[in-house]
Amino acid sequence: MTSLTDVYEGEVGRVATRRQQLVGGGLCLAGAAGLVSAIALATTGLGSTLGLGDYVAREVAGIVAGIGLPAVVLGIFAVLPAGPRTRLAAVGGAGVALVGVAAFQQLYPYSWLADAPLLALGASAVYFAGVLTTFWCLFAALATFKTRNDPGGTARMAVTEEGTIKLVEESRSIPGLGGIGFLGRDPDGDVETQTNRRETTTSDGGSTTQQADTATRQPDTSVQQTPSGAHGPSEHELDPTLANAGPEASPTTDGGTATATGRDPITETAAHRGEPDNYCGNCRHFQYVMDGDDVAPYCSFHEETLDDMDACPAWVDNGQ
Repeated sequence: MTSLTDVYEGEVGRVATRRQQLVGGGLCLAGAAGLVSAIALATTGLGSTLGLGDYVAREVAGIVAGIGLPAVVLGIFAVLPAGPRTRLAAVGGAGVALVGVAAFQQLYPYSWLADAPLLALGASAVYFAGVLTTFWCLFAALATFKTRNDPGGTARMAVTEEGTIKLVEESRSIPGLGGIGFLGRDPDGDVETQTNRRETTTSDGGSTTQQADTATRQPDTSVQQTPSGAHGPSEHELDPTLANAGPEASPTTDGGTATATGRDPITETAAHRGEPDNYCGNCRHFQYVMDGDDVAPYCSFHEETLDDMDACPAWVDNGQ
């Protein structure tokens, strides 16, 4: 896997390291300079300018050229991704070429052509054998050179799940959960809500008390009703239906009922476990009032408008 250090230092996608590039570039430049200098010494009067005779200038030119050619090949070879055997063969070929250069130095000029032509032929054969070996290794490295066209290797991503969020759609209906009131004061239909509950007057002529029937439907058509009253602003009394909402009963395979226990996914994020959050849309003291020409949310318990709440733009008073 590619490390961030390689990315920041520019090592991603690099065929050769910086050290290989420096060594290869140095060998190529030195070898090319030697070849140019050898040609100048052998074909021009540069040797006379330097105080060298004709044979000495040619001998120096032959030695420099004989070393410069393998150096250029090794410089190119240094930046190619090749196997250890191929690199070892290239270095061996360069060494054989240096042996031929050393033989040339010993034979030239007196034993090079006139006195011992076979020695000159042997020295030349050794040199060219070494050069051909080096070139062959270079061609083999070029033929087997393959680089992936990618931005820098492969990446691996591991994801560790420490917790999961499960969306559970409940079949029961909790009035007003997640809403911001109703469109109007009297909702349509015969479904009992917080704004159309039955109001009963007490026998002593006092204040009225709202009673809500919280029914838990069972498969055997039995109904359990729990009356509850509200006399204060506590979260239990603001919405008895939500405060008394218990676990949901579900039918079993034997025809009976089973009641789920434990934490309810809906009430998992409540301030008190087992109880849904109380929003203003669930509060019976919440209503809309006319503030001039605009509609404003109003809390009848605190007798003040809710300035931090936006009114529903589609609200219409059903009483008009």
